[in-house]
Amino acid sequence: MRKQIFKALANAQPLSDADLVISSLDELRSMPVFNFINETNRERRTILVAELVGSLDESSINNYGDQAFKIERHNLDVKPGSRIRLSNAGFEFEDDWCEGEIELNVINFTITPLIGEAIGLDDSRKRAVDFSNLLVIYLIFSKKRGTELKPKTKGFIYESYNRLGFVVADKYAFNDFIVAKLGAGVHNLVDAFTTTELAEELFKGGLMILCWGITPWAYMIASCSTNDKSMYFPSFAHPDCRGEYFFCGDMENVCIIPGVDLLSWRTDDLKQWPTFNVEGSGNVVQLDLFVLRAAVVKTDKFVDFIPIPYFSLQRRPGEIAETRPILSFDIERL
Repeated sequence: MRKQIFKALANAQPLSDADLVISSLDELRSMPVFNFINETNRERRTILVAELVGSLDESSINNYGDQAFKIERHNLDVKPGSRIRLSNAGFEFEDDWCEGEIELNVINFTITPLIGEAIGLDDSRKRAVDFSNLLVIYLIFSKKRGTELKPKTKGFIYESYNRLGFVVADKYAFNDFIVAKLGAGVHNLVDAFTTTELAEELFKGGLMILCWGITPWAYMIASCSTNDKSMYFPSFAHPDCRGEYFFCGDMENVCIIPGVDLLSWRTDDLKQWPTFNVEGSGNVVQLDLFVLRAAVVKTDKFVDFIPIPYFSLQRRPGEIAETRPILSFDIERL
């Protein structure tokens, strides 16, 4: 990836009437690129990303995996020294952002927490799911025309979690360990983790990545190779919180297990949790929590914001003295 600009918005309203404006000494062009924004998604929390790439397979949009992308393509001829901006949106591109024959890919999609797929949600939960939906918009300026995105992978999920967070594990290896220690049947693993050495033994065996004590919210969880920096989303952000874990080197395809399911763990009836590829190599997994903040109200005294949090999991080589899990973090703090 050559360049990236990133913005978190409380809603898509500023973009609904915005045009892409390209200006040079002897030309001014304005083109609508957000016609897909309608009354339904105008109030939705929005992530806007602009990227300059050599080809689409370099874009961080590939980090989202199996999403239903809607794509519009525009061929641009950008003169040297042209300025590019979004009208009415306060979004300025860098000087000399790009020039020459460029393909602009306008890609949008909505991500919904997995809980939103459940049948029989009551009205309050439906409203909570609707509030959690994210509209993601990419403006990808590609130097090569006609390129394609990478094949979709299982490296991204979006789900709602309470303070019990989630566990990343091979559910069969994890369950075998529970049976060996506690026997078959139904177990409250939350109690077992807090009153016995069971959690520590799972950590030492590299069988569990545990994240507890987070603010109840909807979280994105993504994984990408440590050798592929362009896959980070966004590429320039710094983590607000970090955990490090031993993790068995032969485990790649794992499950993301909601912490609430630890309250009544049935060893003979494992659920079909979403599967996930932990990218990279080595026996250490680094779990970074990023909190993007979409400002809502700004005064001299305070800034009210909507947090947009996501986790990044990366397997890496090296050694750590002990597992250091994430056990507490408030995403709503400034």
